[in-house]
Amino acid sequence: MKGYQKYFDCLLEGVERKRTVSIREFHKTDLNGNTNLENVNQWYLHLTQMLEQNPPKNFVRGLKIYEDEHGNMKSVEYDYCQASERDRGEIAFTFYTNDSVN
Repeated sequence: MKGYQKYFDCLLEGVERKRTVSIREFHKTDLNGNTNLENVNQWYLHLTQMLEQNPPKNFVRGLKIYEDEHGNMKSVEYDYCQASERDRGEIAFTFYTNDSVN
């Protein structure tokens, strides 16, 4: 991964910004008394682990996140961009379920 480390680092920075926004937006308690903070952190931990298993080969503008019918993350694909586009700093997340992929 050494040659691609800068791409991975930029991606993780964008994902961390997204996580921070998600924590602010979803820091509430659900019907079972669980805070969404735990759920958000767990979801982003799982996302980061999936990204580490298949690091990007270029700068990333977005992630295509595939989930099952229960909302469990199954796979992630990269939406690559040119180096000049990466300065936007925003990583877009697009979600797909098994039904929407077919």
